Amino acid sequence: MSKSKPRIFVAVDLPNTTREAIAEWVGAVRREDDGVRWLAPDCFHVTLRFLGETDRQQIPALTAALHAALTKFPEFPIEWIRLAPFPPRRRPLVVALEPETNGALIELAAVVEHAVVECGFPPEPRRFTPHLTVGRLRRRGGPPPALGADVDRRIPMQVQQTTLFASRLLPSGAEYSALAHFAHASAS
Repeated sequence: MSKSKPRIFVAVDLPNTTREAIAEWVGAVRREDDGVRWLAPDCFHVTLRFLGETDRQQIPALTAALHAALTKFPEFPIEWIRLAPFPPRRRPLVVALEPETNGALIELAAVVEHAVVECGFPPEPRRFTPHLTVGRLRRRGGPPPALGADVDRRIPMQVQQTTLFASRLLPSGAEYSALAHFAHASAS
């Protein structure tokens, strides 16, 4: 096993039906030479907190803290409604899906933030803005891609768990592997 530090992050993984619906949406708007490196559907997720290179010895305590916090967090629905360059008010870096309502995702990110800070990770200085990256602009801060007319689509999903991932950077793009899943409290 490699002694290098794994790059880790906490995210909402997507059900396969949601991945397929998003891939169909992206397929309807992507064009050849649109200046975007579109992600494969198996890379779709909602990052709640990126932790970066982490000592392996920290992972068990982090896993325990996330488990304690997230298994009490209730399941909740979200609906993806907008495909747009992100961030919206600065030079965009990516193309992302945005949810219609984001209060529960913001609360979930705050619970994750509290747990990771309690484990000794530094606080995240940026405010969490819910989004799901589907493509990266080839030129950082370049002009936003023409995504076509606003497509009236809605992709609902139920957030039932949060996942701790490890990420490996490869020439073909990032590869993700789940380290732990944290099921949320059932709504029933």
